Amino acid sequence: MGYIESGRTEGAALACGARRVGTRGYFFEPTVFAEVRDDRVIARNEVFGPVMSIIPFRGLNDVIHRANHSLYGIAAGVWSRDIRGAHAVANSVRPGTVSIEC
Repeated sequence: MGYIESGRTEGAALACGARRVGTRGYFFEPTVFAEVRDDRVIARNEVFGPVMSIIPFRGLNDVIHRANHSLYGIAAGVWSRDIRGAHAVANSVRPGTVSIEC
């Protein structure tokens, strides 16, 4: 919940979610933030929960550069209608595992 609060206070646009689910445990709805900048906590840290940050980009080179400048890199996912572009990204980033969803 601290990451969700951080997203809100740092100016990301909450698109959906962010509410607790149930009264036991630490469960909350899948949460999506838009207009996230690279320097924000929710973009820099690994959030172990159903939280997605939507970050605008300016082409494949921008995406690859950003992905390779992360402190983390266990896994990456590429979603695209362009299989060649998806393969280009998968071959250029340095996480342990890359999945492609078309």
